[in-house]
Amino acid sequence: VTDEIKKPALFYTLLEEHFHVLVAPGNEFDYSNRYFRISLSATNDDLHKGVQKIIDCVDYTLNFKQ
Repeated sequence: VTDEIKKPALFYTLLEEHFHVLVAPGNEFDYSNRYFRISLSATNDDLHKGVQKIIDCVDYTLNFKQ
């Protein structure tokens, strides 16, 4: 297990396709692709669910074996 996501592109793909959360990678805003932006234009409950899915995707990605 590592404490760093080595392939951010894999993280974004998994987040969107398997966890159904869409974020904007930082490189779209002149930042590293290791950063991302989220929108806060959802209900409080949906935001909590979305953040939990992001956490779950981070855990999954850190433990991903190719």
